[in-house]
Amino acid sequence: MKKNKFRFWLDLAMTVVLCLLYSPESTSLPFHEIAGLVLGGALIIHALLNKKWVINITKKIFSKDLKKKTRFAYLLNVILLIDMLFIMVSGLFISKVVLPNVRYFPNVNWMPIHIVSSILGLVIVGIHIGLHWNSIKQMGSHFPKLAKLFTFRKTSRKLVSRLIIIDGMYEDTPENTAIIIKNEAIRLEKKIKQVLYLNTLDYVLDNEKEQNEVYLDKLLSYLVSNFQAVNPDLCWQLDIKTKPAIMLGNPDRIRVSIENILENQLRYAATTIQVSLLDSGPSWGIEIKNDGPHIPEKDINQIFKTLYKGTKGNFGLGLNITQKIVHFYKGSIEVENQDGQVCFTIRYPQK
Repeated sequence: MKKNKFRFWLDLAMTVVLCLLYSPESTSLPFHEIAGLVLGGALIIHALLNKKWVINITKKIFSKDLKKKTRFAYLLNVILLIDMLFIMVSGLFISKVVLPNVRYFPNVNWMPIHIVSSILGLVIVGIHIGLHWNSIKQMGSHFPKLAKLFTFRKTSRKLVSRLIIIDGMYEDTPENTAIIIKNEAIRLEKKIKQVLYLNTLDYVLDNEKEQNEVYLDKLLSYLVSNFQAVNPDLCWQLDIKTKPAIMLGNPDRIRVSIENILENQLRYAATTIQVSLLDSGPSWGIEIKNDGPHIPEKDINQIFKTLYKGTKGNFGLGLNITQKIVHFYKGSIEVENQDGQVCFTIRYPQK
């Protein structure tokens, strides 16, 4: 009984720490690194507490009598162990607090490895908790004050959805579970693509020798038309004050730089998004405004940093990608709170 209680509290503590590790903007770098090591130690203890199960299933892993769910859970745990090793090793190699001078394999870019393996780990942990949800509810029932969280489906769903990425896997229908996994897989794929895009962006930009004419007026008309078709509930206002508006660059990169801002605006706009193209002398000015809440002053100077997310942030990568592209083409980007609006301004040099 005491062992089960210890296991329960250990798992609960690990879940809380895991949530904090995936919200680095709400803690600090020293906490992130130290808590990561503590979580690694807790995982080892977790595995030792369940060593009988591990040994027993290992002996039967190729047996036809072994249930498919049990075999899947075992293999998932092996993948999780390997993934956690990648997270911890890559984390140590990019450490700035715990081991700031550890720089093995300097030619390897450990940051994208750390990010991708962390995303994958979150998905696996979500599935892991889902597979063992009945056991978690049973252990939780021994604690009267927590029992209600595991008795009522709606309440438990609300709690767990904040703790794991796959909400509802533990007791939903197979059809709903499939939909949830599909949606999270799409989200995971998008984030991995952005991580890889960001990781290779500097190299790609530095090796782009060909500069093409980019018509910003046509590009903005095209993008606003596309976004408006997908998001018709918002009022889209496009004001092109000059044409043609030509700059030199890679059309795909310029498009990404503007798309990322528009996608950001979608998450915050209340009713309206305004897009304007201005002739600002030596540069073209692109203003993108939304009528959503103002950005907190503490976030204004942080939002372009890698992995920094606001209250409704997605991955914390899009704005950083935009900034890199804009700066590469000798432009500038800034954001400010105006009367009842938030305004992003991109300036690209004229041809």
